[in-house]
Amino acid sequence: MEFPCQSFDIWITSDIIVVTMYIIRPKKRVGDKTYTSTLLIEGYREHGKVKKRTIANLSKIPEKIITDIEAVLKGASFIQKENLKPIQGKAFGAIWVLNELCRALGISKVLGNTKNGMLAKLMILAKIINPSASRKAILSWIKDQAIEEVLGLTFEFDHYDLYKSLDWLENQQEYIEKKIFSFRNKTKKTVKIILYDITSSYLEGVKNELGAFGYNRDGKKGKMQIVIGLLCDDDGYPISIEVFHGNTSDCTTVENQLKKLKKTFEVSDVIFVGDRGMIKSGQVESILSEEYKWNFITAITKRQIKKLVKDEIFSLSDFTEEIKEIKYQDVRYILRRNPIRESEIRESRNKNIERVKKLAQHKSKYLAEHKRAKPEVSEREILDLISRRNLTKFTECYRDGRKIYIDIDDIELRKVEELDGCYTLKTNLDEKKYATEIIHSQYKDLSKVEYAFRTIKTGLLEIHPIYVRKDSRTRGHVFICMLSYFITKHLKDLTSSLDLTLSYTIQTLDRIQYTMYDISGHKFKSLPCQLTIDQENIFSQIGLKLPIKI
Repeated sequence: MEFPCQSFDIWITSDIIVVTMYIIRPKKRVGDKTYTSTLLIEGYREHGKVKKRTIANLSKIPEKIITDIEAVLKGASFIQKENLKPIQGKAFGAIWVLNELCRALGISKVLGNTKNGMLAKLMILAKIINPSASRKAILSWIKDQAIEEVLGLTFEFDHYDLYKSLDWLENQQEYIEKKIFSFRNKTKKTVKIILYDITSSYLEGVKNELGAFGYNRDGKKGKMQIVIGLLCDDDGYPISIEVFHGNTSDCTTVENQLKKLKKTFEVSDVIFVGDRGMIKSGQVESILSEEYKWNFITAITKRQIKKLVKDEIFSLSDFTEEIKEIKYQDVRYILRRNPIRESEIRESRNKNIERVKKLAQHKSKYLAEHKRAKPEVSEREILDLISRRNLTKFTECYRDGRKIYIDIDDIELRKVEELDGCYTLKTNLDEKKYATEIIHSQYKDLSKVEYAFRTIKTGLLEIHPIYVRKDSRTRGHVFICMLSYFITKHLKDLTSSLDLTLSYTIQTLDRIQYTMYDISGHKFKSLPCQLTIDQENIFSQIGLKLPIKI
């Protein structure tokens, strides 16, 4: 019976190896010294052309074994198959590619080769390849990963060492962020547009030093949370991340970011972009103050829009699908009505109205069938639903005996609908340098921060669950997620032309494993000489090739 040996394309028939390969010994001169390598080469045809590829580097194998292999390649038959023992190796592809991207982005250099730096990098890569793994779970995961071959992790460590690395990472965060920012600016135009947004993330337990009850964006009732602020450049690459107590309001986080941009990142000319909950009058004053003298782009609330309409600064008829600009007191307002969003809002509102009406019918039927039930209780439930669905302004709930009725005020409903799909941007940028369309586009770039949060929280990287308790370790954990996103964002950009999800891309790379061969007690490792089509396409897009030697 015949069967192939995975990495060499060697066919074993009975007890004899039959191959069509050869060994070469290329020389390389470095200074006054000449180095000789021993490589196992395979010849093959591609589109009618004869080509060759390196199968393995045999330089470390004793000359006697190499001589025996070479003799077999030339037709000898004295190496028995029991002397060639292929052993399944560890996952190599994903961790190697991500480590190479770390180098390209300057992350490896700034983390350094200390124990804490190396363990920090391990946690960053683990967060990408195995996002749900806890610190303890990482210790099991690495058993099948080529961390020694790729990362040089030859020392022993436990989960306590990983926790200490989180403490170290939090302490070094400002330095690391500054160095990465500086490295990126060497290969990119100077960052001027800064995108900023915040989110919240719920906690497991109540002992976290930063945990507090606040406005929960995760919909997790009864859970404490932390608030996270993220600064990104105009391409959506993260610059800095900061963790606040869970009851911190949006706008109060802005001052920290302004100081950080000026003092840490030494940015002198900024266009600060944030949403309507972020940049209010107090924050605008700070941005325009003598300390900064920067520019801003934000949106205003519906209440502010109504006031400007009432003051006749602009009218409802100015809101159309086409972007329109109105200037008032050195402030530029950009107006638009999004018809798609308008339709979505009305459809959602109408569904909520129907939901309230059905609940009223259900409760009326229930009260009719259950004479001991209290109508006041059912009425409170309906009023609570009306409040939660923001229907109070035009919806009235009243009771006649044991029947509950819902009345919709059409006039008030029309007033509410007037601003459906409408939004207004506000900026102090010079109209001679920044056209209306550019400002509109730059504000829409906030979606890049939102995408980053989705990836970090519920997408690939899964910041949840957060089990750490200490302040420093919470910040270190979140910083790990930011650096992981930085790498995956780069990988996604490089492979954007491929119709592959980021998760599939990483899983596909992680399936590349090396094979270990034991020839008469001498071991060497070899990577597969053939990859799948998707793997080849990924390597082509990112501009990397698997190493010849492990």
